[in-house]
Formats: sequence, structure tokens, C-alpha cells
Amino acid sequence: MVCSVQKWDTVNKDGSANPPFMMRQSDYLEKRGGVWKVLHKYTSMANGWDGKIVE
Repeated sequence: MVCSVQKWDTVNKDGSANPPFMMRQSDYLEKRGGVWKVLHKYTSMANGWDGKIVE
């Protein structure tokens, strides 16, 4: 199981940039036949985020 918080920078089809936003992602992986497989992935908007990004 892997959980992460990610900053997403996106652009529109016309090339204009959107404000960055924070996402949470969870991935469940399992090794099958010596190869890691993603069995489940879930992504959602980070609730309660104040809009600030500290790098």
C-alpha cells in the first residue's frame, strides 16, 4: 500500500495554466509472478487545503 500527497500543475487545451492543487492518492500493489501489479488506485482532492504550497 502506498499513500501520497501530490501537487498537480495543469494546463488547459488553449495553453493557459490553472492554479496548482493538491491531491491524495492511494495505490495497492501486489507482486504476482515476480512482477509488481497495481490492483487498486484511488485519487481524490485534498480537503481542507488552504491553497498554499510550501516547497
